[in-house]
Amino acid sequence: MVLLRLEVLVFVSALLLQGVYVQFYDIFVNSFSGPANITASALAETEAVVEVREFLSPNCDGPPARLWHVVPFSACMALRPQMQMPGSSHEVSASAPFYGRVSCDTLRDAEGGYVEICSDEDCSEEGCQRVSVVPEGECGTSFTGFAGASWRCIKSTDMPK
Repeated sequence: MVLLRLEVLVFVSALLLQGVYVQFYDIFVNSFSGPANITASALAETEAVVEVREFLSPNCDGPPARLWHVVPFSACMALRPQMQMPGSSHEVSASAPFYGRVSCDTLRDAEGGYVEICSDEDCSEEGCQRVSVVPEGECGTSFTGFAGASWRCIKSTDMPK
């Protein structure tokens, strides 16, 4: 009987310790979240998401080989888009982040859309350059080595789960 009480006490203690750990982890993660660490909770608050489709053909024929989703943010951010293979339900982060600024407004700029890509996480002026992009929905070149790519701005609610 004493052994059973000890097991119950250890089990309850383990549950409490796990609860404390989860709370500490949430506080730790939230304290470091910011423009460079946009999470899924920020995605729900955002109206537009940039969807990039990458293709194995230079004409963007056939189904996309990769799908990227970037939450636009006007400040400097790590562009760690969520990538998924079409038809797959799981997502993975990009292996190496780009830094820069992206928004649907700059992508749709009347004088020519662009993305600001930077070499450092501070997006210092001397380390950044504007890279022209094709108009929304048209096929162009890929930043990540695929033969072709296109982009469009979608509502966050229209993003595939």
